[in-house]
Amino acid sequence: VLPIWGVQRMSELEEFLSYIDTPPALTEELQAVIARDRAELAGFVVRIKEGLGAGTLPETVAVPGKRPYAGTGGMPVHPKGNKACIRCGACAAACPVGAIPAADPTATDKEKCITCMRCVELCPAHARTFPAPLQKVITWAMKKQFAGARENKLYLK
Repeated sequence: VLPIWGVQRMSELEEFLSYIDTPPALTEELQAVIARDRAELAGFVVRIKEGLGAGTLPETVAVPGKRPYAGTGGMPVHPKGNKACIRCGACAAACPVGAIPAADPTATDKEKCITCMRCVELCPAHARTFPAPLQKVITWAMKKQFAGARENKLYLK
């Protein structure tokens, strides 16, 4: 399981990594994408509620694919703070696994970090990043996994 949720194509991974230095603007186009995603999720919710109400949801769900699934082994890299860090502690407070020490928010405990990217997302100074050369390596390494678009699916049968 990759910790970069929602990334399905190589271009999306490259775009995601670019947000570290340049956060996206909420344009009309992006608002339309968000609206489509919300509508699709709302449709999934309706189907699940209908299944719950009718008692027709299966106890187990068969998800297609080869088994046993091959794990990725987690991400071998973790974001860390750089010299732009203002030591506000927002990242340390928000880290779900306590991988960022409040006393030194530029550090990351590699044993605890799950590379969820929450610290990168919420840093007001945009100081938590991967080094640029490493971003390129990550992009290259994941290129095959994100080579094509995949539609969202809800498996109820």
